[in-house]
Order: sequence, then C-alpha cells, then structure tokens
Amino acid sequence: MQPNIPLIATIGLVLLILLLGGIMNFRKKARESKLLKEFDEFARKNGLEIDKQQSLNKNMIGIDRINQKLLFLDRNHLPQQFFLIDLYEVETCDLVKTKNQANGLINNISLRCKYKDSETDTLLPFFVEGVNKQYKTMRLAKKAVYWVKSVNLFKEVRVV
Repeated sequence: MQPNIPLIATIGLVLLILLLGGIMNFRKKARESKLLKEFDEFARKNGLEIDKQQSLNKNMIGIDRINQKLLFLDRNHLPQQFFLIDLYEVETCDLVKTKNQANGLINNISLRCKYKDSETDTLLPFFVEGVNKQYKTMRLAKKAVYWVKSVNLFKEVRVV
C-alpha cells in the first residue's frame, strides 16, 4: 500500500499552523504577564490598592479609589514611564484626539488630566499612530472614553 502524500502533507500543515498559533499565544500571555507584574510591583511599592485596571496593548491603567490615585504605565516609548496622578489635585479629565492632516485618520488618543493649581496637563496615551496598529483605534478609543468617565465619576463620589 502506497502512502497518501496529500493527506500526510495536509495533516503536517495543520499541525504546523496549530504549533505556530500556540507559540504566538504563549508569547502574548508572557508579555501580558510581565506587564501586569511590573504594574502591580510599582503599585505595591507606592502603597496603592488598585481595584480597577485594564490593559491597553503595551500600556496599562488602573485606579486606587481609596487613595484617589490613577496609575498609568506607558510602554509606547523607551524608557517606559509610570504616571502616578493624585486625583485630589485634578480639576478635570477629558479625551483628546488629534487627526493626521494628510490622511484624516486619528493619530493620537489621550486622556488629559488638568490640574487645579497648575498650568500643566498630563497626557496619558491610549493610541499613538505608528506605535499602535490602525485597526485598534476604535477599541482603544472606547477604552479611553470609559476611563475618562470612570475618573470623573470617582472624583465626584470620592470618599472624604
């Protein structure tokens, strides 16, 4: 009996695709685990109790409602940067979107924190053209809107 070469090749191809998919999934989970570990370690070192957090591709955001702190890990550029924002000092948070003049596509989505006693603002990047893939714009925009609403809500109902 002669071996069925097309069947063997098809089975081999399917196994190869499954193996590559498994490797990519493992690497993604490892990156997410490292991100979460770095974020949690920074929060712990700063005495934070993060009770709400969300991954934003390479970045992560979280809030400590008891201490009224917002923590953001920006890994879009090296070196990575942590932002620790005291919500007692924040007057407002809003969404800032900019468009690329050449093609009309959104090139930046950020959460902007304006401070009560300062002229400076802090911009927390949710989407950056060239760093994030364009197809992720809508998903990251929705996350940014959610966090603007959450931060402003927490500021309104803060525990005194």
